Amino acid sequence: MDKWIKQYWPEESNCEGSLTVSAHTLTLEETSGAFIVLLCGIFLAGFVLLLENSRKTISLYFWRVVAMGRSVHRPSAKVHSKNQ
Repeated sequence: MDKWIKQYWPEESNCEGSLTVSAHTLTLEETSGAFIVLLCGIFLAGFVLLLENSRKTISLYFWRVVAMGRSVHRPSAKVHSKNQ
């Protein structure tokens, strides 16, 4: 293993400059993109929730009306009696 370390891990450093890294704190302006994406996701989720609930409510109302024998669109068909 020492042979491989000497062969593939040279002793001299190829790095230029200092090895210390300077860091600075992030400001709100630098992270505003992430907040915008987050808010878009929240608004989209709320819109989908409202859409699903409205479709479910409309569907439940429609099926209750049909199940009770009252249709939403009453056809104007003539009723044939046995005496005619």
